[in-house]
Amino acid sequence: MSIILLAATQSEDASSPITVTDAASAHISLFDGNGSTITERVGATIVITTGGGTVDWVRDGRLVVLTNTHPNIHITEPGEYMVLKPQTTANIGVSRDGSGGG
Repeated sequence: MSIILLAATQSEDASSPITVTDAASAHISLFDGNGSTITERVGATIVITTGGGTVDWVRDGRLVVLTNTHPNIHITEPGEYMVLKPQTTANIGVSRDGSGGG
C-alpha cells in the first residue's frame, strides 16, 4: 500500500514526520504527477528530525537525496525522518510504501 507524503506539485514542501522503528521500515519514492518518468534532477533531501529541528541524514558518508536517477530509498535505521522537496518545474510528489507501522 502506498501512502502519499507530498502531493505532486511544483511547490517547495516538507513531508510530515516518517517514523521508522525496528519493526517498521519505510520505502520512500518520488513520483511524477503525470505518471511519466522523472526527468528533472529534483534533489529532495531526507533529514532526521530532532528535538531542536532537523539535521541532514548522511548514510555511508553521503547526504541522502532523492533525484531522477535515484528516486527512492529504503530506510531501516530507526528514527524520525522528513523529506524536503525543493521547487520543481514538473509536478513531483513523494510517497511511502512501508513494511508495517506509520
